Amino acid sequence: MIKIQQYDFFIFDCDGVILDSNSLKNDAFRSVLKNEDPILIDSFINYHKQNGGVSRYEKFYHFYKNMKQSKKVKEDVSYALERFSSIVKKELSDTKYVPGVINFIKEIDKNTKNIYIVSGSDQAELISVFKNRNIRHFFKKIFGSPTEKMKNTFLVLKDNPKQKKGIFFGDSKLDFQCAKYYKMDFIFVKRFSEWEDYSNYQNKFLCSIDDFSKLQYA
Repeated sequence: MIKIQQYDFFIFDCDGVILDSNSLKNDAFRSVLKNEDPILIDSFINYHKQNGGVSRYEKFYHFYKNMKQSKKVKEDVSYALERFSSIVKKELSDTKYVPGVINFIKEIDKNTKNIYIVSGSDQAELISVFKNRNIRHFFKKIFGSPTEKMKNTFLVLKDNPKQKKGIFFGDSKLDFQCAKYYKMDFIFVKRFSEWEDYSNYQNKFLCSIDDFSKLQYA
């Protein structure tokens, strides 16, 4: 049971928490890198899944700098980001919501609590997608890359007085680390998560939920 009045602000990741978009991102990375060495691509997708919440900027840099060892990293990353964004922006407009999440957000909104997005996805892209989906108004602020997630979580706390209590809904290890570092409760949303060893940490979660459809709140 989540008591909404117990918290002053709520943080949601996006992919796998608001939108069922983790597999979409996997496909987009593969599409952008389709002309690269298949072995490198598979290795990169594994790296991507193991680093949920890390921005595409950092991931593409890792690919071209450390994996491919390109001689024109900056140019390659820039081109990859453009292609990735054009694919993802179109797909995000149609992808399904994580079951129950919108009803839960509406209930939080009724209680006049501050709601934030802290995501590894591109910030401008997220704002555009949320506007197109008519849900932008639910969120006081939307934070995304290229600013990294730990810093964006700090910006949420900075936007609220120190005595305020927050809760973070996420599906990645980085989401959990952000919540733990800033002493917030953490709820793990596992249905679409790609975090494989979450069970090693779940005794530190407030709880785990499959999705929001059976989450009890008042």
